[in-house]
Amino acid sequence: FHGGPIGAIADTGAGYAAYTLMPAGSEILTVEFKLNLVRPALPPLLRAEGRVLRAGNTLTVCRADVFHNDGGGLQACALLQSTLMRIAPPA
Repeated sequence: FHGGPIGAIADTGAGYAAYTLMPAGSEILTVEFKLNLVRPALPPLLRAEGRVLRAGNTLTVCRADVFHNDGGGLQACALLQSTLMRIAPPA
């Protein structure tokens, strides 16, 4: 896989992790992220698992691990750390 889809799935995993702790009606926006590609990601499967490292009122820091299935089970291929901002619903 190219780094673009790997980054996209990692950002999505982190974003949904952050979203689970936000009030109903909130939106989220990725402020920044750092992606480490730690091994080649081989098709046909990519899977991201996101978790919240710190949840604040406005900013949330998350991590996502991306795995590929090389035929012998899931192997980590990328790591992401991101900061996401909560956008409050219109009043």
